[in-house]
Amino acid sequence: MLVEDNPVTAQLVRDLLAEADESRFEVVWVDRLAPGLERLAEGGIDIVLLDLLLPDSRGLTTLERLHGEAPDVPVVVVTGLQDGSVAIQALQEGAQECLLKTQLNSAMLCRVIRYSLERHRLLTESQEKTRKLEVSHEHFRNVITRNADAMVVADGGGVVRFANPAAQRLFARRADDLIGELFGFPVVGGETTEVDIVWPTGAVRAAEMRVVQIDWLGESAWLASLRDITERKQAEQALLKVNEELRRLDRLKSEFVSTVSHELRTPLTGIKYITSNLLKGVAGEFSPKQRQYLQMAEESAERLARLIDDLLCLSKVESHSLSLKRSPTDIRELLSRVVGTFEPVAREKAVSLEASLPTSEVWVDVDAMRLEQVLNNLVENALKFTPEAGRVAIQIADRVEEIEVAVSDTGRGVPEGEREKIFERFNQVEREEGAGAKGTGLGLAIAKQLVEMHGGRIWAESEEGRGSRFAFTLPKRAEADESKRRSRLKPAEQMEAEGATAEGIGCGR
Repeated sequence: MLVEDNPVTAQLVRDLLAEADESRFEVVWVDRLAPGLERLAEGGIDIVLLDLLLPDSRGLTTLERLHGEAPDVPVVVVTGLQDGSVAIQALQEGAQECLLKTQLNSAMLCRVIRYSLERHRLLTESQEKTRKLEVSHEHFRNVITRNADAMVVADGGGVVRFANPAAQRLFARRADDLIGELFGFPVVGGETTEVDIVWPTGAVRAAEMRVVQIDWLGESAWLASLRDITERKQAEQALLKVNEELRRLDRLKSEFVSTVSHELRTPLTGIKYITSNLLKGVAGEFSPKQRQYLQMAEESAERLARLIDDLLCLSKVESHSLSLKRSPTDIRELLSRVVGTFEPVAREKAVSLEASLPTSEVWVDVDAMRLEQVLNNLVENALKFTPEAGRVAIQIADRVEEIEVAVSDTGRGVPEGEREKIFERFNQVEREEGAGAKGTGLGLAIAKQLVEMHGGRIWAESEEGRGSRFAFTLPKRAEADESKRRSRLKPAEQMEAEGATAEGIGCGR
C-alpha cells in the first residue's frame, strides 16, 4: 500500500514497480492516513510505503499512528526531507527503511521492498521463538515448583532425569531411587493415557499421564505429568454400581406401575359401568341427594381412570415399549377435532376458545392419536388455569422444514421458580384457591415424551399474572402421498380397526 498525497509521486512509484522484471506488485494507493488505516484493517497488505507529510498527519506522528494500528505490517518511509536525523528516528520508531524521493529508481525500490519483507519475516520469527522459549521456560518452572501433579523428566532413551516431590509420593520412592532408572511407561507426545503404578508394598495406584516434548539441559526430553486418579476410579466404580441398582429399581417400578394399573382397570371399569347405569335409571329413580353422590362417584372414577391411563402411557414411553403408528395427517383436522371436544368446557367456564388455522393443508407424518393426546393435554391445561372471560388461542406456524403449534392462554401464568421443572413427572404448578381441578401432574411429562418421539421439541413461555404459551414443533412432511391421505384413519377409527377401546390402549384418552 502506498500512502502518498502527491499524485505525481504516486504514479512514479507505480511506474518504477511496474519496471521490475523479477517481481510483481499490486499497489493500493491512498492519499491520506485515515483511509490508509481503514484499508489496513481490512487485511491483505504485505508492506506500506509511507510519506510522512500528509494532509491529515505530519512528521513521525504519521509513522507512530500507522505502526500503532498495524504493528505487524512492515513500513518503508518514502520522504522528500533531506534531514538524516529524520531517517534515523524513523528507523527507531520501527520503519524497515527510509528512502528519499529524489533518489528513487526501480532497482533500489524493489530491493528495499524485498529486503524489508525478509527482515520483517526473520524478526517476527525470532520474536516468536523467543516468546515461545520464555513461555516454555516459565511454564516448566511453574510446573516443577508449584504443580501438585507428579512430574517426571525422561531423556530420549526413557531414563528418568528428574522427579518432583509429588512424583516421589505417587511412586512411593525417593528421587534418588527414581533418577537413572527406566521410566517404564511408553511416552507418546500429546496423548493422555491411564497407567497403573505398583508400590514396593504391592499396592496399586491409578494415574492419568500426559506427555509433552521439552528441551532439558539443551537436549530433547519428555516431560510426563501424572495425576493420581485412584480415588476417582474407585468413585466411578461405586457410581456404576449405584446407577445399575437405580436402573434395576426403575425397571421394577415401571413393572409394578404397569401391573398395578392393569389390575385396577377391571374393577374400575365395573365401577364406572355400574355408576353410569344407575345414573341412567336402570335400578329406578334416586333422590337428588343420591344422584349427587352417584355423580361424585362417577367423576372420581373418571379421574382415577385418567390417572391409570397416564401412568400406563408414561410407563410404556419410558420403557420404550410404545410404538408410533405414523400416517400422513393434516394437522388442521386434529386441531378442529380438539377444539370441538373442548368447546362445551370453554362455554361452561365462559372462556373464549379460538383456533387460527391455515387455509391450506399442513401435512405431517405422525401418530394422530398420540398427537391428539398432546393437544388435549395442552388445551385442557390452558382452560383449567384460565379464569372466566379469559381467552385460549391455538395457532399454527407453517415453516419450511417444520411446523409450530402453540396454545396460549390469559391465565395466571407459571411462577418463575417452576418453569424449569414444569415438564417433569408429577410436577404440578401451585394454584390459587379454586383454580381448577387437581390433575395428575403427568400430562405435560407425557406430552414432552410424545413430541420428542415424533422428532420435535416442546417448551413453555410464561409471565406470571399475564398468561402462558405452550408450543411444540414437528418435522414437516415434504411430500404427501395422495393415496395415503385418502386411506388414513382418524384416531377413533384407527382404534376400532385395531380391535381396541380407549380404555384398552393404556396411553391417552
